[in-house]
Amino acid sequence: MRYLFPSGERFLVKYKLISKTLPVPDRIYDAAMLDLSEEGTRLQGDLEEKYIYDLGTGDIQIGCNIYLNEKMIKVLGRAKWFKPVAPGEYEFGLEFDLTADGKHEIQQFLIRHQIDTRRFKRKALQ
Repeated sequence: MRYLFPSGERFLVKYKLISKTLPVPDRIYDAAMLDLSEEGTRLQGDLEEKYIYDLGTGDIQIGCNIYLNEKMIKVLGRAKWFKPVAPGEYEFGLEFDLTADGKHEIQQFLIRHQIDTRRFKRKALQ
């Protein structure tokens, strides 16, 4: 189940570049989460162009703290695609490496979030 957040509704993601073989900056980046599923997410945030190639090959991974309301989920992921949206800012797809518990946490959030934000017209229910 993939949930596309409506425009104006974004969740914060803080992420860091991680590599065992390549030098990466000791910097925490901020991004907005545009959609979410138990397999991955689409983010929009700052990213230096010089790391795009190594992110694409998997030599650099992304460690994320995803803030879902009062809960924070830590995930490790691989970037799958990139789209520049402004100088130094990209939209990118991230595929998660999650345990079964991590997938379950995301599924539970998605179900709760859809129930909490769904709006029904009274006439449609009659």
